[in-house]
Amino acid sequence: MSDMMPEYRELLECFVSLQTVSDDPTKAEDMLACAHELESEFREYDFRTELVLGFGNPIVFARYDAKKAKTALIYGHYDVQPAKKSEGWTSDPFVLDEREGKLYGRGTNDMKGLLLTQMVAAFYLIKNDALAYNLIFVIEGNEENDGGDMPGFIKKYREQLRCDLIITSDGQGMVMDSSLRGGFNVTVSAQTAPSDQHSGLFGGIMASAGNAIREFATHAQELVGERSDDWNNPLTIGLDDPPQKLLDLAPEFNIEEFKKNTGALLQREWTASEITKRLYFRPNIELIGFECGYTGEGEEREGYRPSVIAKALAKFNVRLAPMQPAREVGQRFKEWADETMGLILPKGSSWEVDMTPPENGVLIWKDAPIQKRFHELVEGVVGSPVQLRPCGASIPVLTHFDEQLGAPIISISFGNEGANIHGIDENISLVCIELGLRIYQAVLGTE
Repeated sequence: MSDMMPEYRELLECFVSLQTVSDDPTKAEDMLACAHELESEFREYDFRTELVLGFGNPIVFARYDAKKAKTALIYGHYDVQPAKKSEGWTSDPFVLDEREGKLYGRGTNDMKGLLLTQMVAAFYLIKNDALAYNLIFVIEGNEENDGGDMPGFIKKYREQLRCDLIITSDGQGMVMDSSLRGGFNVTVSAQTAPSDQHSGLFGGIMASAGNAIREFATHAQELVGERSDDWNNPLTIGLDDPPQKLLDLAPEFNIEEFKKNTGALLQREWTASEITKRLYFRPNIELIGFECGYTGEGEEREGYRPSVIAKALAKFNVRLAPMQPAREVGQRFKEWADETMGLILPKGSSWEVDMTPPENGVLIWKDAPIQKRFHELVEGVVGSPVQLRPCGASIPVLTHFDEQLGAPIISISFGNEGANIHGIDENISLVCIELGLRIYQAVLGTE
């Protein structure tokens, strides 16, 4: 085990215990405690630190002047998704637990565990006077809920954020991202009556908000269906065939590995190449939450309340191809959603369509010399080729860094497969931790 592992393990145990769920207002005390704890760790190694307020949850801004010619900016986040033992976790999600070569707990992979490989490797290099870069750490607390204002922070601190390279590690699998998708979240709600009514008395004649939202979700899914290019579709605005270079970087999707690691099923029997295009270079809309009516009591959800639903709400996540103009797509999508709800609901009903600000995707890999050098160093540590590949996820802050700072970006993942990011029993393997520590020791310690 690396000399860095004891410090890493101690810090991860501390940070996992802090329930930094940015979507939960009752966790504000833990959010602030985590930010202060991060600031304290940086100060211990002579970083200049600032706890930046006014852009959502506190942003930890730490800088270390190693008197070097180049500066690396490392981005991360300390907030996590909600988790409860009652959801099916084997152990308390906020108590670090080791089992069979893995550390379990909320945030072990996304992304406290990965962030700490960067921090601990940097601390190790500072102690040994071996750091090759000046360092900037920017660690926010609103990545998981879109509730912060990172564009505003970057704009205000632009000069202090000037750097030669931007680095982040957020994901699983030993890969480096060549592109990321853009996107936005949408909430659609409807009301057709002051309250629910007896379905035996009024079912079949009374307008149902639940049925209306269900019908809307069906139409929304048609936007990304097989016939999605046949009409005036807002999600196809600016959708062109991806550059051949990006296609060349995209690995063929491993269907069997997907089924093994997730236990999930494909929507249909696409070929591996069709899946690759859908994952990385096509828009998608996913129903991520649906709320209406009565769904029973207790763990078994027993019982029924036969009623026509008066109020209903659904949430959707929209992903866009890397080069689509997100703001234009978002504006047109909202217009389409309002038009569609107006057609579904009878006159006199009410509805709302709310959206998070649409974010552009980003082409990360630009063949910059510093990117190529980073890639070579990583491959040297791993001992085998490391894939450059498109990523279907979105990291909006990287788009803002790209637009406002213009420095080359490295987005590298080394978390283990089956890490259950955002899920039950989230974990990171000891092997991946060791690998991450060695990667950052190499890349931050070599010009």
